Amino acid sequence: MASSIDSPSNTPYFLAFPLLNGVVTCSVTRASAKIAHYHVRGFNALKKAFNLQVRRSGFSCEQILEFVAWPKGSFIGAQTAYNWSLCSNGNNNDIEALKNDIQKTLLRMDAMERKLKYSITFLPLKDLSFEKTADDGHTWFMSSFKEKMENPTLGNLYFPSNSSKGRILCILGRDRSDGAKNSYGLAWKEHLPRNFTLLPGLTFVSNNYWDYKNLWHGLTTLVPFVWWHKFNECAVPDRFVLYHWGEIVSKMGSWISEVLHASFGRMVPVDVLDYGDGPVCFERAVIYRRGISHVSLEKRMEVFDIIRCKARQFCRVAVGQDLDLGDSTFNFTLLTRAGNRSFRNESIIASIFEEECKKVIGCRFRAVRADGLSFCDQVQLMSTTQVVATVHGAQLANMIFMSKGSHIMEIFPKGWLELAGAGQYVFHWLADWMGMKHEGTWRDTEGPECPYPERGDLECFFFYKDRQVGFNRTFLSSWASNVLKRFNKLTPLSGECPC
Repeated sequence: MASSIDSPSNTPYFLAFPLLNGVVTCSVTRASAKIAHYHVRGFNALKKAFNLQVRRSGFSCEQILEFVAWPKGSFIGAQTAYNWSLCSNGNNNDIEALKNDIQKTLLRMDAMERKLKYSITFLPLKDLSFEKTADDGHTWFMSSFKEKMENPTLGNLYFPSNSSKGRILCILGRDRSDGAKNSYGLAWKEHLPRNFTLLPGLTFVSNNYWDYKNLWHGLTTLVPFVWWHKFNECAVPDRFVLYHWGEIVSKMGSWISEVLHASFGRMVPVDVLDYGDGPVCFERAVIYRRGISHVSLEKRMEVFDIIRCKARQFCRVAVGQDLDLGDSTFNFTLLTRAGNRSFRNESIIASIFEEECKKVIGCRFRAVRADGLSFCDQVQLMSTTQVVATVHGAQLANMIFMSKGSHIMEIFPKGWLELAGAGQYVFHWLADWMGMKHEGTWRDTEGPECPYPERGDLECFFFYKDRQVGFNRTFLSSWASNVLKRFNKLTPLSGECPC
């Protein structure tokens, strides 16, 4: 670097060395002053240069200029400036004094580094000031990160980023019962807090207001990461870190885990950050705080197209296989379940639907028990189903593997209409997001009345929630007949899956 100064090799220098603004000024005794501006790249780089030169037995003007000019960038350093006359009459006292002052500067730098490490502010993951509106409007999870920091297209936070001024995310604590005891902060990678653990690679961080085992809640919380994956060169995470109300969660449901396995091409582990008592920092982190709620309808359709395609590919169900049944052939599937919310007279309901299917050219009926099917069995079954009828429940989440334009017939036990609230409409919403036709519902009206109405609606809902479902022959026959007659040939998917 010394060669960049226009001076004879043996010309004495006068070196002005103000660390505060990183300007190096060199003057030549036999010529007019020459000024070179060098910006120091970083704290550790400057320390390295200092230590290297201090260890040397002596200094030349070229060495001093080289070690000052080597780190480039910007740095706020010592408070004083140095003006030393070097290489003049072999004055070693000045060189020794310079060494001493450099050592003092290093001590001040070390003190500054310690202050940086201690200056990180950790805030509660769960902000109780937003507790009453946590599922609506401003989120209580990492509440200091304003909505404007989120990617306007993908709806996520990303660290490090320009909005974080290059800092990375750090989390302190792993409490599983009180999210207010877990906290978060931002730190520069070069100055991480004491006793830190740095996790390399890409981490997906999610907060769920409900849970990760329920198929609906797990699906709507985690599918936005598939959207981010597609638009970021198919980057696959090294781990998930899951939160529920700021409380760390150890696992997700097996079904949603398989969906993500198929979507990313490999199983992604759930990390509970068990690395000691210090903070855990992430080299790169993608955060979704609201799940799918801030993703537009168009983008929801696109992300479910990806999931459907990747699941069929993963399970080796050929794209378009559901259409290889002949020009007028389609499958009508009655999806049944055992135990809670099962059909009280399964064989009778199957016979009603089969009878109506026989009246429609090309209709092929099948009744299939959902319990015990493997993930790929479910993908295969639903990929070859164009009309499905089933009771409201987890098995209906498999509709995400059906093709656009498919028909959904949903059945409910008694009491749901009056007491279940918005949760009874989730599969109607999912059908809309996927471009399917939700064909309405049949709600059982037979059965006992709630024995303790004085306890309120919630207690009565739990009484009705998982009761078996009866049948109404007249209604079910008419309903199936109308849906099957409206069925139209589906358009096959085209092209390869993204990523």
